[in-house]
Amino acid sequence: MQPLRFILLALLPSAVYLAWLGLLYWRARVTGSTEIPALRHGPWFWLILAGIALAGAGFVAVALFEERIPAGQYQPPRLEDGRIVPAQRAPSN
Repeated sequence: MQPLRFILLALLPSAVYLAWLGLLYWRARVTGSTEIPALRHGPWFWLILAGIALAGAGFVAVALFEERIPAGQYQPPRLEDGRIVPAQRAPSN
């Protein structure tokens, strides 16, 4: 799930720009204007840069606000006396 979150953050500026461009196309068609904006003349450098900045901000936010795994040694689930003991972390020595 984490990589999908960062991919969506990186694509968000381009999606907003394409929605805005679609609105301009629709407005030009409704008003009968001959001045239709071209997709290839868009601010692609700035959109890519904004996407990278948003993905980076997402990485920083995850590093600051996500719950961290406590230090210690991982003990997998095991069978003791006929019952399953769930996985846990034992304090490191």
